[in-house]
Amino acid sequence: MSKPVLGLLAGLALVSAAPLALRKGSRNASDVTALQRLLAHLRALRQVYHTTHWNVSGGNYYGDHLLFQRLYAGEEGASLDDQIDGLGERMVRYFGGATVDDSVILPMMQQIVSSHTEAEPIRRAYHMEQAAHKAIEDAYEALKATGHKTLGLDDFLMALADERDTVLYLLGQRLDEPATFRQTKPQRRQQQRRQQGSSNGCGCGSKNCAGYCGSKNCSCGTR
Repeated sequence: MSKPVLGLLAGLALVSAAPLALRKGSRNASDVTALQRLLAHLRALRQVYHTTHWNVSGGNYYGDHLLFQRLYAGEEGASLDDQIDGLGERMVRYFGGATVDDSVILPMMQQIVSSHTEAEPIRRAYHMEQAAHKAIEDAYEALKATGHKTLGLDDFLMALADERDTVLYLLGQRLDEPATFRQTKPQRRQQQRRQQGSSNGCGCGSKNCAGYCGSKNCSCGTR
């Protein structure tokens, strides 16, 4: 094989291995910043919830102690650690390792934590979750606008919005001030998929659904 052909193949291999956004020259695009802010929100929640788990006091101490343990530890496959890890891995895959560097994320975390100074820990947590919901929607819209919203990122953000909505419910019940329900755009998209999938006998919404999909979020009851 000639040297020019070998050189061309080597170049194509490098291009195909490069993260999607780097190939498009958009490493500093708005969608990257939005994803970095979302990552910072999730990591800030993890840190604040664990610290609050130690520090809660008062008549409902033990209940709040366990509540915040659930909020930071989560359930299998849906913990904040799982969500942080899943988002970070996707950011590295599509946009490069520099996008998750601590020199970028930690100042964002500090800004988020500093902007929520409520003395009452449940109310503070509730407001931080609301801000995280907004960050999910911002990331979703930014990815859509730049054309980088892959199926994997789309599904991840919709599932994340759904899981964080459960946390808002728990905190709202503890406050006894449940907020008026407002779907984020990822959640509305997920609902549309479920409706589209219902014609196949499954509510999971997958376009490849043939009556079941095996997803933990699948509502068809066949998994």
